[in-house]
Amino acid sequence: MPTTNEFSKFKETQNTKLTEHVFFRKVGHSISQNWSGTGTSDKALSVANQSLNVATGLSTGATIAIIAGASTGAFVAVVAAPLAAAIIGVGALALVGGVTVRSMYSDRDGAHEKLEPHVWSLIDDIPPEKPIWEGKPWVNGEEGAQAITTAEAEANMDTARQAALYLMTEGQAQFKVMGPKLKTAQDNFDAWWNGTYEPLISDFVVESSPGYRRNATDMRDYAASINASKIRKWDRLSASAKKDNKIKKAYADASKQGGALFEYMRCIVQTGNYLQCANIVHYSTFVKLNKKSNFQSSQITNATGILHPAVHALTTLKTDPGDMLGHWDMTTPIRVVFAHRSDRIKLAKTNMKKITDFLAANPRP
Repeated sequence: MPTTNEFSKFKETQNTKLTEHVFFRKVGHSISQNWSGTGTSDKALSVANQSLNVATGLSTGATIAIIAGASTGAFVAVVAAPLAAAIIGVGALALVGGVTVRSMYSDRDGAHEKLEPHVWSLIDDIPPEKPIWEGKPWVNGEEGAQAITTAEAEANMDTARQAALYLMTEGQAQFKVMGPKLKTAQDNFDAWWNGTYEPLISDFVVESSPGYRRNATDMRDYAASINASKIRKWDRLSASAKKDNKIKKAYADASKQGGALFEYMRCIVQTGNYLQCANIVHYSTFVKLNKKSNFQSSQITNATGILHPAVHALTTLKTDPGDMLGHWDMTTPIRVVFAHRSDRIKLAKTNMKKITDFLAANPRP
């Protein structure tokens, strides 16, 4: 059964706001991605987001060729089964003749924001909130009672496809630095957890720690103690309860823009998105090809003259490929770490509440 964890909220853009944009930054191209000039010999990045809608642009080709910048050369963007790669070719699409390209603006992070509700996450194993197949949506960690309609699935797939294609072009530079960026963000997250947060919650989650044993003993023996001993026990428990503010502050600070937790969550979400782009384009191309032509009904039939079930399923958006991130062997380890640390956060909150409830029920003698 899919389960949320303490970090699942970071998948939702409204819960992680940046200074100028909700969760996802709009960033300008680096200087290497800015060109000016005229004529058909100029090389430029892809055109605006709306031109990437393949509802009218994709044909029967299995390879999707997209413009790449001259500074990067030919570039293979994504490897994700079952689509081996989306090939980015230099000058694969014709430039608009004579147009000067200056300081083109990238909205990669806006594309991430659009894509996120339609895809799986590395943070947990909860299915997408807005599925691109005729399945049941998941909201707040719970499966919806009613499956979405074909029209809703098609609309979700259109949105996801456009965002995925945008990321496969505008985000090509990210593929070069994705691994190092994820490693740096993970190292910073681990350093914060092991060096700051875990020591603060250890007295509430590690049963062998002196603080944990003392808190448990003080609450257990409080009623039978003499008055002077009760005061000492109450004061010790009160000191433990005051750590709650430090714990909350450490978490809140790390959750702010630039904080170790925030930046790792942001990197994790975007990495998961990139890993699924090729699959989304792959499946949506099947669906669009089958839907926009009579090819499936006139040519793809089995020996009895009946439309092949596999083709029909793709045509009607009923073949949910499941967790597309399952193809990456690091998906499970990353989710396991999140789940483990989430359990410790929950346990710390539970035991802290026991202490604060105890103090509220037993005023200082």
